[in-house]
Amino acid sequence: MAQFWKPGTEKPRLLDDEEGGVLFYSASPSSSSSYGYASLEKQRQRLPVFKYRTSILYLVETHSTTIIVGETGSGKTTQIPQYLKEAGWADGGYVIACTQPRRLAVQSVAARVAEEMGVKLGEEVGYTIRFEDVTNSDLTRIKFLTDGVLLREMMDDPLLSKYRC
Repeated sequence: MAQFWKPGTEKPRLLDDEEGGVLFYSASPSSSSSYGYASLEKQRQRLPVFKYRTSILYLVETHSTTIIVGETGSGKTTQIPQYLKEAGWADGGYVIACTQPRRLAVQSVAARVAEEMGVKLGEEVGYTIRFEDVTNSDLTRIKFLTDGVLLREMMDDPLLSKYRC
């Protein structure tokens, strides 16, 4: 299992770490197409974000804010929450939140991530949209939600204490 970057170990090579932890990467034109019948794991490894996994985890660990910019289909939404979970960010009962602007995006991304992880939607991976909560408070570690739902949760818990990132 992957771990957090640890101080004292060699930091990963970054494109540009001088501006406070901003990592830019670009998808190749064929990166998100022609996966054919490759396994889900092979599809995940073909996404442009995959080669930056270690750098992303390093930046998240060492900076309070990390901005990741990438093209549509590069794996930002589906892969980074999984990388964070694999690295231990959801240990101890914490949840990794990933917001989406639209209800349909929340539902489809949550279903895709659950499929990639081989888990049932609503257990380890879940989602919350207005009038629909498909999560389990004891099991869900990656939660997709709309911006509005997160704002409502912030009214009850201003520190969003159940979330690690």
